[in-house]
Amino acid sequence: KKKKKGKNSMEPAAAEGKAAASPTVNLSHSQEQNQSDASGMSMTGPCEVCQCDASFCCGACEAIFYCCKDHQKEDWKKHKPNCSGTTKKPSKPIFKFTTQQVPPGGLVMPQPTSWSQGFPSPNKMYEWFVDCYRMRVDDDFAWGGGNCHGIYNPEASKNDVVVDLLIFAKLSKKNSFIPEGWSWQSFLDQALPLIPYAFAKRDAQEKYGVAYVFSSMIDGRSFQLTGEAIYGTVVTSQVESELHGQVRYEVMEAFRSKNPFRNEALFADVGGVPLWKKFKSEMRLVQVN
Repeated sequence: KKKKKGKNSMEPAAAEGKAAASPTVNLSHSQEQNQSDASGMSMTGPCEVCQCDASFCCGACEAIFYCCKDHQKEDWKKHKPNCSGTTKKPSKPIFKFTTQQVPPGGLVMPQPTSWSQGFPSPNKMYEWFVDCYRMRVDDDFAWGGGNCHGIYNPEASKNDVVVDLLIFAKLSKKNSFIPEGWSWQSFLDQALPLIPYAFAKRDAQEKYGVAYVFSSMIDGRSFQLTGEAIYGTVVTSQVESELHGQVRYEVMEAFRSKNPFRNEALFADVGGVPLWKKFKSEMRLVQVN
């Protein structure tokens, strides 16, 4: 299984002579303040240097986030060739933070199914959602204190991998992230060839592009934000939401039995027993020396 060699330095920054762009609205701001903002709800994202939560974006392209001016300056040489200031700005970002009181380590996001909009084909939508799960697994390892689950667990069995994906699927359903007309069969079909392999940020960059993956302001989709909203906590908090704990306990208890697939109720909201039983039987784990 692929191992992270360290924190990847990202490519973005704001021109030194410009203001650090419009700071995004903090979660603690009042609803009245947000409603008076001409652009509606603003957003935050990971700093491209240190990956901490950042509320300032590049003043030229407004597509990249930084936590401070020092990190903007530090990263400017890398970002400058790609920052012409002509980056297309979205007319209406899809992901918007609410002004609700957010618990420590928690995240609240409205319109949870909005991530599914705008894909060129249904298969691309299912593939992106599988990659969202894979990115969270990698983020938990890289930024979550070495939390190794799914295929990142060096001793993972097929059962362990199925358990981990099932937890993600059930949390997605319970948190209303599954759009109308969803096919769990199609989701698992896309997952089958992808799940055995690690999916690090460099892989996501190559597949989707830097801005598309890491900035919630581009196309309104972000692996990190979607994953954090589904699991109910930010990666760096290294805590587990109450719902995550409940679902994890329910799934793991079922899989401690000799035949977890006899528990039809466990799979009822995510496609049913036959789909997941077939997925497990056809899945092949990749052994890496």
